[in-house]
Amino acid sequence: MQRSFQSKAWILLLFVILILFRLVLQFALYKAGFISLTADEFGRTIAAARWSKHPHLYWHGPWLPLHSYFLGTMLSINWELLWIPRLTNVLFGLISIMFVYLLAYSLFKSRLIGLLSAFLLSVNPAHIWLSGVPLTEVPCTMFVLIGIWAFSRYLENASNTYLFTSTLALAIANGFRYEAWFISVIFTVAILYGIFIDFLKQRIKVKKMIIMIMVAWIPWFFPLGWIIGSYMLTQNPLAFLVTIKSYKVQWYGQTTNYYNYLETFLKIDPYLTFLGLIGVIVCLFSKDQVSSVRLWYTITTVIPLSIFIVLHGGQLEPPGNYIRYLSPLSFTFYPALGYLIFVSVRKLRSDRLKVWFLLGLLILIVATQVIRTFHFTNDPAADGLAVGQTIRELRQNNPDLHQNPVVIELSYWQYLAIHVGANDLDNIIYDRSLDIQSRKTQSLLLLDPQQFAFCLIFYDVSYVVMKDPLLRTMIEDRLGLRPIKEVNGYTFYTTEGLPTELSEKVETCSLSFGSGY
Repeated sequence: MQRSFQSKAWILLLFVILILFRLVLQFALYKAGFISLTADEFGRTIAAARWSKHPHLYWHGPWLPLHSYFLGTMLSINWELLWIPRLTNVLFGLISIMFVYLLAYSLFKSRLIGLLSAFLLSVNPAHIWLSGVPLTEVPCTMFVLIGIWAFSRYLENASNTYLFTSTLALAIANGFRYEAWFISVIFTVAILYGIFIDFLKQRIKVKKMIIMIMVAWIPWFFPLGWIIGSYMLTQNPLAFLVTIKSYKVQWYGQTTNYYNYLETFLKIDPYLTFLGLIGVIVCLFSKDQVSSVRLWYTITTVIPLSIFIVLHGGQLEPPGNYIRYLSPLSFTFYPALGYLIFVSVRKLRSDRLKVWFLLGLLILIVATQVIRTFHFTNDPAADGLAVGQTIRELRQNNPDLHQNPVVIELSYWQYLAIHVGANDLDNIIYDRSLDIQSRKTQSLLLLDPQQFAFCLIFYDVSYVVMKDPLLRTMIEDRLGLRPIKEVNGYTFYTTEGLPTELSEKVETCSLSFGSGY
């Protein structure tokens, strides 16, 4: 009993050390300059910020709503567009590590395997990157892990508490990302199959059958609502998939390359790439777990990844997107890899050899994975972040100009990062109309310099921020504005010296305030 207690205490201590080590890695990565894996994290933040200003339910579109609801609620409490979303995801990442531990422990009844699995996830570069940016992958992964873990526990002891935990966790995950729907399909089929078998054997009562059917369909609250909403708006129940596919084809082309999947897996974890599937096979035939549990785990690990690869069809993507889409589907493999390492070490004869082999392997994994973590590439959209932070700084240093709008050159997708860096959704004006579909609109400064100058006076603009050399030349030569600062290729101009009186020939400005969309 005393030995068992000490074992639990040591595992708890090691887990706490692991979490602290992960936090150090996370913030060291920020310190090293990591801020953006793709442009979507800025778009997600802006979408949530817009929702926080006008909360409402919506049931259609390419992005599922729960991230906007949750993050928008957080922003309504504390309006900080840069760090509130990121720190929230850091917390989600830590919780997901805990549930990988719990999942591995429930599968193999070994705290050491649980700790190994949690360790492998905690040093995964992609998990660290995704936990550091406000995207949907990590919160979705967390709820998926909760769902898989809880249903594994239910299969062992038939506890309704675990059953309802599983179905509710999957229901929430389904409101974050479409990939979670794959797991829910497996969950629903497993429940309905169990009902069918019990019905054939006449072992199920009507009340329990009703409860089980209800549990099977709870995860489909968001998917069915989304499909119905899409149909009501577009007469196509799968319009969101069409929108996503057409966008990818338009901007990335129709080229396919399945090798990019392998390259991505090698980039985020070569150990998992080579040994993950082997680990799953070993788990499937292991006697260390209940047969229904190991079958459930195997299916929920292998099938979703296979479905994604088939449906995605090798579509060419930016590197950040491959990491975003493939990494969460690989995180569930870590209990299997942890188990494989455990049984491999267990076969060694000497206890001392076991300790030194395991310690050496863990040091090797830490060294290689940490190096990979710091070999990151920020998305080009991140260049706009420092521009926005400069706007925030200038306003803080000049309180009299705090409410005066700023005109920026609209650059895709850096304008989203400018909003985030400035912590401003209301007082930024684009120099042209927003055109997400073709991105071909021209600056008003080129089309009508007189109208542009009028807009600066009309809105009492404090600063103009331009990037294009031609636009900068026109700002200086034709409008006589003075440059005061340059940040990431953007030049800041003060509007001092412009006339304060409006032209009687022009009554309104054709430029409008931007809000990210």
